[in-house]
Amino acid sequence: MLAYNCSYERMNPRTILVVEDDPNDENLTLRALRGVNVPCSVVVARSGSDALDFLLRRGSFAGRSSADPDVVFLDNTLPGIAGNELVTKIRESEHLRGIPLVVFSGSSDENLVARCLSAGASGFVEKPMDMGDYLSTLRKTAEHWLSATN
Repeated sequence: MLAYNCSYERMNPRTILVVEDDPNDENLTLRALRGVNVPCSVVVARSGSDALDFLLRRGSFAGRSSADPDVVFLDNTLPGIAGNELVTKIRESEHLRGIPLVVFSGSSDENLVARCLSAGASGFVEKPMDMGDYLSTLRKTAEHWLSATN
């Protein structure tokens, strides 16, 4: 689990949990989030099981005192668990049901989108192939959900 600041402003910072196993996508995500217009910090989990442990305060996170994240951005393709399955597991916990969960995927398959949304995802974003478009899409998505959680 890693933690980063995506804004140097400290007024009421919002927290994003990013669940991403690919180091390249993680770096692009962090790069995009440094450009958001909402003060925030980022926690990175590299697997669905790490994300669940963090959110449910179990295992090595049993003593975690920080507040729950304001939004979770999760990759759909994670080792051991698909994004829609992770969404289902997170939504099973009553205290986490209000946290927006946004699934990111390289696929725009309608069945996949439907599975994620029916599992309880708040949004689904297809990862653009162009790096500039990817960074812009991620920034806009972050600003939308971070502003919505104020």
